[in-house]
Parts: sequence; C-alpha cells; structure tokens
Amino acid sequence: MIANIDLSRFNTRGPEQLEHRTWQDTVIDPSVDYLPPEFLLRIGGTGTFPRGDIQAIKGKAKTGKTTAMTLITAGMLANDFNEGLGIFSRPKDNIKILHVDTEQHPRSVAWKQKTVYRLIDANPGDPLSNYAVLSLREFSFSDRWGIAKEAIHDFKPDFVLIDGIVDMIADFNDSAESKAFISDLMALASRENCAICCVLHENKGKGDNTMRGHLGTELLNKCSETYQVSQLNGIFTVAQTESRNAPAPDFAFTIDSEGLPVMADETPQARGKSSNYLERAQIIRGFFPDQGMRYKDLVAESMERFGVCDRTAKSTIKDFLRGDILFKDENNVYHLKKQNDDLFG
Repeated sequence: MIANIDLSRFNTRGPEQLEHRTWQDTVIDPSVDYLPPEFLLRIGGTGTFPRGDIQAIKGKAKTGKTTAMTLITAGMLANDFNEGLGIFSRPKDNIKILHVDTEQHPRSVAWKQKTVYRLIDANPGDPLSNYAVLSLREFSFSDRWGIAKEAIHDFKPDFVLIDGIVDMIADFNDSAESKAFISDLMALASRENCAICCVLHENKGKGDNTMRGHLGTELLNKCSETYQVSQLNGIFTVAQTESRNAPAPDFAFTIDSEGLPVMADETPQARGKSSNYLERAQIIRGFFPDQGMRYKDLVAESMERFGVCDRTAKSTIKDFLRGDILFKDENNVYHLKKQNDDLFG
C-alpha cells in the first residue's frame, strides 16, 4: 500500500539513467537484427503505443482525455471488449497496466478504475493482477515521481499511464527542469521496456493546441505518438496528430445513459465535418458571449479568431447554423447552442 512506503528513500534520488558506460557501449552494430517496435494496441489495424517509447494525450480541459484513456486501457485488457468495438485489437494477451494519477481525489480515481472494470465486465471484488492504479495527489511532486518510478520498477508493467505529469515537477515552464524530467522519462521507458503515456493539458488560449509550457514542448519533441482529444456536440474524438510510425485512424466515443464511454456510431469527420470545422467550432464556443452577437460583430470576431477572410468567416457561420452550433433568434441575434461540456476531464 502507498501509505506504508518509506518516502525518505525517494528524496535523494537523481535521474536513473545508465551510468559508468563508455562511448563504445553505445555503438549500434549493423550486424545485429534489432527487433521492430512491439506495439501494445492496434487501432483500426495500425500498431500504437510501442514499448520503450513515451507517448502523449493532449486536449483542453473537460474534453475527455482521461475518459479516452479508460477506453484504451480496456482495449489493452480484454479481447471480448474489443470485439464489440470493431476498432481496437490486442497484439498480445496479459498486458500489465499501471495507471498513475496525480491530481484527482482518490474517490474519483477509484471511479475511473471501476469504469474500466465495468467496460471489460470484470469483478472489482476480485482485483486484476495485471492492472494497478495509484493515487498520488496527497504527495509532493518529488515524492510522486519517486513512487511512480519505484512502482514501474517493481510492478514491471507493459503500459504506464501518467495522468498529470505536470504534477511531477516543480515548474512546467522551467526549461532545464523540463528537459531533465523528459530525459529521465525516456530513459525509464527504455530501461524498463514499457510504453509510458502522459496526459497533459493544452494551453488555455483559444486556437492554441500546443501542450503546456516547456514541459509540453519537450514531451512533443521526444514522444513517438501524440493524440488529441476534442469534444463537439457530445461526441469525443481522439485523433493521432503526430507519429513516428504508421498513422492510426481517428476514433470517437460518447457517454451512454449509465455514464459509460461507448464508441460513437460515426466520427464527426465521417459525417463530413473537416478538421477546420471542428477546430473553429471549439474556438467559437470559447469566445461567444451569453447575450449573443449581431451578425456584423460575429463576422469581424470570426475573421480575427479564425485568421480567415470575410468570405470564409461568413461561410463558416452559415455552416454553424446548419450544424446546430449556432442559432438566430427573432431579433436576428446569434446565440450559441448550449452543450454539456462537463461530462469528464
């Protein structure tokens, strides 16, 4: 149990990268047949989340990042669950998963864990030996990272999800600290031969899809895959935005009447919604005033926010009226249709 861990042994630890090696130890031998990437999940038949690398899940607040990871976790744990989805498949059985949460209350972490159990039809009273969840909210940032590294070393997971890496360091805007942390993270993934996926918020600015601070910049530079989660009209879309390997297709989910994430029948893209449409819809929902806007003001604001000409702004507004993003009242004032944006973080 976490409560019984002797925290004193973590405080003096530095980066655990390999030491006492000469440069000859790092030479790549052309006569050796190095193994190809070992992927832990296939999305639409494409390998994703390779061992030995780090990955990233990004998105604005309340767009479903953590919930997307419950689906991915369930996909890695159970073939029966995947058969009902038609999008995920497991290259191997008995994948071990370690989920590390740094920011939510333990009851919220437990709820997410039980959601995974419900998705794969497992009994919480008989805990899975290959799925462990840690709640580190109550510890300091240095203790959180120390506990996470100790758990990875002892539990030896295939896949590690760190929900909230920003809470593992003192200052996510400190360049040197961010570089050191991501370097340590890469070394850990390589040494333990596991995939480490990190969840990090995008910047708060409208239209800014970059991850937060120097930490986000370093993570983007070093990760093998990046996934963006967005939400529109109750549909949560997960899109792979960067990959060093073959690109994986988008997938989408919604929330059913029991509060469980379920795969959506079709993604917004499949319904003819372009990536530009989705991005602009997120932007307009961010700046639209409660009292509504007159057409002239809306066009001018859209041109500035979207970075487009007058004609494109007017065309986009027309699309939003047809797509139930906007509506016009009897006084010709434009309003935003209210959506439930607070389902999941």
